[in-house]
Amino acid sequence: MKATIFLVLGIFLIMLGLFIGIDGQPLANMLGVQLRDGSPETYMIVGFATGILGLPFLWLAWTFWPSKKRMNTPAPYHGSAGFGEIAKNSDLIFQAGNLLPPGTIYLAPHPDGGKHYVALPREIAVLQTLLLGPNGSGKTRSIIMPSIAWTPSSFVCTDPKGELWDMTSGFHEYVRRYAPAEPEASECLNWIPLCRTDARLADSLARAIIESGQTKRTDQFWLDGEAAILSALFAHTAEQPEPTPATAYSILTNAPNGNVLIATLQKSTSPIARDLISAAAKASEKVRGDMLTSVIARMRWMTDERIRRFTSAKLQPPDFKELQQHPVGIYWVLHERDLGYLRPLSALFFTLVLDQLSEGRLSDKPIPVTLFLDEFANIGVIQNFDTIITIARGRGLAFVVCVQALSQIRALYGPERGETIIVNLRTKLILPGITGQSAEEISRDLGDTTAIVDKISRTDSLQITPSYTYSQTEHKRRLLTSDEVRRLGENEGDPDMIAIITNRRPLYLWRYWYNAEPATGRAKALGPALATSLTGALDTQPLDTQPSLPPPLPEFTDSTTLDKLRR
Repeated sequence: MKATIFLVLGIFLIMLGLFIGIDGQPLANMLGVQLRDGSPETYMIVGFATGILGLPFLWLAWTFWPSKKRMNTPAPYHGSAGFGEIAKNSDLIFQAGNLLPPGTIYLAPHPDGGKHYVALPREIAVLQTLLLGPNGSGKTRSIIMPSIAWTPSSFVCTDPKGELWDMTSGFHEYVRRYAPAEPEASECLNWIPLCRTDARLADSLARAIIESGQTKRTDQFWLDGEAAILSALFAHTAEQPEPTPATAYSILTNAPNGNVLIATLQKSTSPIARDLISAAAKASEKVRGDMLTSVIARMRWMTDERIRRFTSAKLQPPDFKELQQHPVGIYWVLHERDLGYLRPLSALFFTLVLDQLSEGRLSDKPIPVTLFLDEFANIGVIQNFDTIITIARGRGLAFVVCVQALSQIRALYGPERGETIIVNLRTKLILPGITGQSAEEISRDLGDTTAIVDKISRTDSLQITPSYTYSQTEHKRRLLTSDEVRRLGENEGDPDMIAIITNRRPLYLWRYWYNAEPATGRAKALGPALATSLTGALDTQPLDTQPSLPPPLPEFTDSTTLDKLRR
């Protein structure tokens, strides 16, 4: 209060002095004052003296004022973490239109209210992406669905709810629906013919089935033995008149004991089968019997007639290399209730997809392929995934791995392999609601910053004015604590996603929720399973369908529209 009074008095006296010095006669007449010498020089002297009287009051105001201008910010000794500006990341900003550039992953609308959006260009997308958010946080609606709807490139996606197929498949000319529990609307997945001449592939597919469950407490000896039996069975079945998984399962279950099955495989017409079974054949009779029982248990889903049709209705194997030749969309549609039961089949499917997509030479320039792996933890162990993700960039492959917690990856692949996968997911998209160790790890990845606190101490004395001491204290703090990460997007209008993109500063983003009308493609119906006799070749001609145009990417022309899209 004192400082304000002194400031007003000081300014008043200075202004009064200026008024008198310029022309003081009107003021003198108003006050009824008559100077002996009314010359302009006299008024200038009086005005100057009046203005000088105001300076002590300004000094008193400065002395009593409770704050002082901020000192220079010290060097950030404790850390320099901070959020970046979208405008300074021009390579992430694209003009809105009907389609994304090939291989681009959509992130969010541009917050400036213009006709732009933020996305990962292909050169960043192939560095792989982690999408981290709990159940119900909007991973599908805000990132995966718009990316699939607006892409002109090839993609493979998991579709646990079936909504991706319903909402986006009609936008693409070539789509393939693989739905194990819905053979009346699905492509066929018969991998057996591919094992006829490829022992490595037979072993990889067998291990995808064997290692898809809880195998942490299983000795490697048993896993190797079971994989040897199953891979040899695949190679042996490939030489049969009806090379289908249903035939393989019939051979497996009709064997009275392990000795009979192994003897059959040792006498197989397939040299690959004879070679693969050689290791298991050296085990004792009891061990071979136990291995056979375990293999049958791991293949029990083949007793489901729907799965038999899905895997054995056709004799032609899938060719996923077409994804790199022209734009194709592949949907792995598996209802959430069947995720655990059919986890071995999911692991086999993606192992086969990645094996075929990785066959191309590094010099090839294929069509960009993006794999959206929603519910990644429920897919099962994809064989050699920790290696594939490190070399996928050279094959033109991009992954979007979606999990609810980082611990899911480590639990599925083990601490070391899981850490390799997490490290190679160079872009991390963080959604609201993550807790526990995942929130703590993200907080740590965001880094530390230097917080500077101003302190003012006052000392009263017998002097006219008190004395003040100004100081600054540096403190180390996380850019965001784990609790702040959890509460991301807590208030209306707050950003609801953090994007940590390679080695750049993290970005705050406001997500767009895809809400266009459904566009559903047509799916084929499968015939009965082929296991005992051929029923004739089924129609393999593509359906004559015309895709719809996807809705245009959202354009924002004013801040009001943008605010409605912010959660």
